[in-house]
Amino acid sequence: MEHITGKDGAEMVLIPAGEFKMGRDDGGYSEVPAHTIYLDTFYIDQYEVTNAMYAGFLNESGRTTDEEGRELLSFDNEFCLIEKAGDAYRPETGYEDHPIVMVSWYGAAAYAQFYGKRLPTEAEWEKAARGGLVDMLYPWAQMLYPWKEEIRMVYKEKANYDGNIGVTTPVGSYPPNNYGLYDMAGNVWEWCADWSDSYYYSSSPDSNPTGPEDGNYRSLRGRSWTWGSIPATS
Repeated sequence: MEHITGKDGAEMVLIPAGEFKMGRDDGGYSEVPAHTIYLDTFYIDQYEVTNAMYAGFLNESGRTTDEEGRELLSFDNEFCLIEKAGDAYRPETGYEDHPIVMVSWYGAAAYAQFYGKRLPTEAEWEKAARGGLVDMLYPWAQMLYPWKEEIRMVYKEKANYDGNIGVTTPVGSYPPNNYGLYDMAGNVWEWCADWSDSYYYSSSPDSNPTGPEDGNYRSLRGRSWTWGSIPATS
């Protein structure tokens, strides 16, 4: 796969143009129906953004809120792993290479924009996560057991997911998918550009969909080390 290096120093992978099947016919109401869409080529980060990278962004940009005054990161949350030391921000010792947590959608969007990037659409994220596989539940295989036991019983070496580790892990700790992307399942939830609408798939355009025009929440994908017990900042 073709790689470039972003302005933040992150490796990015080129995802080829073409059609892919998005969603599942046997999934929940927000996953149906399965539908084929076309996407242009796009780049996506090979790894999740780390605490060290996000602390660097805070220091370089000199911002903790966006232009509208919305918080980029929940510093007061007990799970936040970035702290202020004097006039600068730094990751807590030992968590430099762990993915950033407790970042708001606005914080993720601001980081991307600062370095000349953008958040992926939900469709782009899913195509990247699938890694070229079709009709597979995970980036590596189909579900074999009831979903809650799948990672614990079979794939605990594949992803940090649903409490099987109990803490975030350094990015890239698990094998990549077929596009060479890491942690597309597990570790932390990942923000997408789209507004969230559980029924959008039924009316989605078949070429380069960008999600609903508006909404109350943004799309999150990928699941996390703790499944869903820690609410994401929206």
